[in-house]
Amino acid sequence: MIVKMYDMNYGESILYREAENRLLVDCGAKYGKKANFVDNILEDIRDNKCQLLITHFDEDHYNGIIQPSMQIKFDKIYLPKYTIKNGEVVGTYSIFEDAVRSWTYLTAAGKKKKLSMLHSFFVKLPLLVDEKLTDICCLGNGDNFMLGKKIVNILWPEENYEKRKKLYADEIIDCLKVESNDDMIDGFVEKANEYVEKFMNIYKAFCNNNSNNYDQLVQITINDFYELNNIYSELMVILSRLKINLNNSIRKRLTAISSNIIRNMNECSIVFEIEDDVLAFGDVTPRVIKFLNKNAALSHMNYKIIKVQHHGTDAYWSEELPNAGYYLISNSGDYNVKWSISEKYCLKYSGKIVCTNDNLNRCKYYKITAHCNRCNVDFKHSSICIDCENKKLVESMFNTYINKLYSIQRKDSTNGRKREC
Repeated sequence: MIVKMYDMNYGESILYREAENRLLVDCGAKYGKKANFVDNILEDIRDNKCQLLITHFDEDHYNGIIQPSMQIKFDKIYLPKYTIKNGEVVGTYSIFEDAVRSWTYLTAAGKKKKLSMLHSFFVKLPLLVDEKLTDICCLGNGDNFMLGKKIVNILWPEENYEKRKKLYADEIIDCLKVESNDDMIDGFVEKANEYVEKFMNIYKAFCNNNSNNYDQLVQITINDFYELNNIYSELMVILSRLKINLNNSIRKRLTAISSNIIRNMNECSIVFEIEDDVLAFGDVTPRVIKFLNKNAALSHMNYKIIKVQHHGTDAYWSEELPNAGYYLISNSGDYNVKWSISEKYCLKYSGKIVCTNDNLNRCKYYKITAHCNRCNVDFKHSSICIDCENKKLVESMFNTYINKLYSIQRKDSTNGRKREC
């Protein structure tokens, strides 16, 4: 297996290749020219058999997919599966529904980006599969799929993870009503709720494509996406007429809520393993990693590659990562250096860190020691490749290397000659 991690600035996209089969995990960037990032990825997946997995719904993991140049058909598309819980415990489905509702409400406060990105991604999904909408499905703990001859096991989200999570949509509306005309805000809320109901019905259908966890099977067609887009357009018209002037204290509270919602979504990221080759943590929080270890969810004690959670930032640092030959960190660029790479990773896993960082101010370890082995601040590679089987970093061009690796001698049964394929 060959693993290629692209430099997405502050974002993430990693390509896993097993023989002629490819899996693209995430495709997004918080800053920078996303079209350039996407073009680099398209060179490796265009005209090839490829599946897509989106670990969670934060735009730095999926907004590359909505770029105009991303004109490609995936064999399968996998999204995170959020589950319904009963009683006082808030299930991941409720967390996701609250995030969609909150992002919809927050458009009235001038915070339109989250909903705009998510909406654009969902309405594009039918264009990204070649055959039918059932090629889009949601995955959670216990699910798996094949990448060539390798099994990809999904370890998270976990249905039985019982943590009390705060929901925010009602508080957002209360904040908005303080500064608006009730009649106008009520009309906005009614249309917003109509949008969320339609959106979540589409999401439920994707969940049903892989399981029967929901009480009712939801059937959708391409018309459902047209209807969702129409409701969104109507919502934007109402929004253009809505005048809300928020005071500073409410603005600060809504900004804090936005950050909390993202952390909720991060905690619901897909975590997966590909046998003992790869363990990838998405953007999950340290307590999720602790939960996985406590419940013996990981199949191996040692992995060839671990994809570190949340771009290697200090706020998501965990002491409980398993052993690995390489630890991958996707984090680079000049923007928002407060989300820099923690020095703890290089101090604990000396000589094993592989990152995309090209900015000396973005790595705390670099400031302490100048640099670590294979530091990308020095090389500035646009991508980094690792050969799992031979346990080595590939410095040459990705396609050149894999073509050489998979060029094998086969005996021609008809004439006894050997040929390359």
